[in-house]
Amino acid sequence: MTRQFKQHGLSLIEIMVAITISMILLTGVVQLFISNKKTYSAVEELSRLQENARFAMEFISRDIRRAGFQGCRSRREIPSHIIANPGPTGDEFDVNTAISGEDNVSSVTDVVDGTDIISLQFGGSCGGTLTGNMDADNAQIHLTAPNTCNLDQGGLFMISDCESADIARISNTPCNADPDDPSYNCSSGTQNAAHANNVNISNRLSKAYQSDAEIFALISRNYSIRVNPTGNRALYRENIAGIAEELVEGIENMQALYGEDTTGDRVPNRYVPAHQISDMQDVVSVRISLLAYTIEDRVAQDNQTYAYEINDYNSFPTGTSFTAADKRIRRAFTSTISLRNRLK
Repeated sequence: MTRQFKQHGLSLIEIMVAITISMILLTGVVQLFISNKKTYSAVEELSRLQENARFAMEFISRDIRRAGFQGCRSRREIPSHIIANPGPTGDEFDVNTAISGEDNVSSVTDVVDGTDIISLQFGGSCGGTLTGNMDADNAQIHLTAPNTCNLDQGGLFMISDCESADIARISNTPCNADPDDPSYNCSSGTQNAAHANNVNISNRLSKAYQSDAEIFALISRNYSIRVNPTGNRALYRENIAGIAEELVEGIENMQALYGEDTTGDRVPNRYVPAHQISDMQDVVSVRISLLAYTIEDRVAQDNQTYAYEINDYNSFPTGTSFTAADKRIRRAFTSTISLRNRLK
């Protein structure tokens, strides 16, 4: 007679085999998860890098195209008649060139050594429409209120039509921009901008402007690379008052080459650093090169080698080879922008 035994559980060997197989499968799942997470993080960082570079280039390109703007005619066709005293020069507003730069700076306050600075000046449309008092060239300028052009006593303004352009200083206090403010002093919805002798060499503009003229705010912007509060390099923009604002994080370097027209045909004959330009009036285009990097470190497995152009036209477009000291990923972005107000 054969005895039959019922099985009530697993043996120790079976349990150990099951655990081993489970750990192998779990290890594979964990490794797959980690790999996917690294891939996702790398793709996300690269997307952010490209987005930052695109925004940074857009900010700079837009202002380069506006450099020298003074309405419907360029400065080369209509030189501005300047009565402001002192005139708009230096960091305030370089009316003669509208663009300037510094190469591979050293010991400039808050600016990263070895990067470039590019300075741009232009007239900004601000809704300054003439409303009256247009019979004499020495009369106060009447504009529509509120003060959308931020006109202030002692400040500069530009008035221009398609035939003439003047730059003067304001000798009075135009009306406040906010009608709800107790200091609002605009009568009949207008504001008055005087240009008397005390802040100008003369109180006379080049002509009596009519209703087809427009008031422009004078804008000066310096672009540079600085270190932000989190310790990352970023693109900064400094205004005429010397206040710098962070625009885009993750921009490690900026280099600029200037397209110089040496034959007078408004076509660049060479691209050189700013210090090699004898007259910035001959610059008709700018080649901007930005080096962007991932905000997070250890995105790459190894230290990356990358190429970047450092103020050297001979190395364009291949650039000079560098090896990073960290494991961030870097990409160079280059764009050539024409100065629209030099080509007319």
